[in-house]
Amino acid sequence: MIDHSTRASACAAGESAAGASDTAPPCFFWSICAQRAVLEKTGRSVCRRCAAKLRGMEYPLRGPCAEPLYFTGRTAAEALDMLEE
Repeated sequence: MIDHSTRASACAAGESAAGASDTAPPCFFWSICAQRAVLEKTGRSVCRRCAAKLRGMEYPLRGPCAEPLYFTGRTAAEALDMLEE
């Protein structure tokens, strides 16, 4: 059985502060904006100027995670022991 709390805590432990601009990803709208992302809004990492043009809640920028947050079909089937081999 897969422990989801372990995965979430491992991702949280690996996250760095969003204040480090040298490690921050570029703004989602990089083709028209040269800024670095400082927050997430509508599922996108954006700078403050681009965030002002989007609707929705603002969230702190998350660091990258080694594992995907969501299961793939095969991983979910393995977790539920539904694969026939």
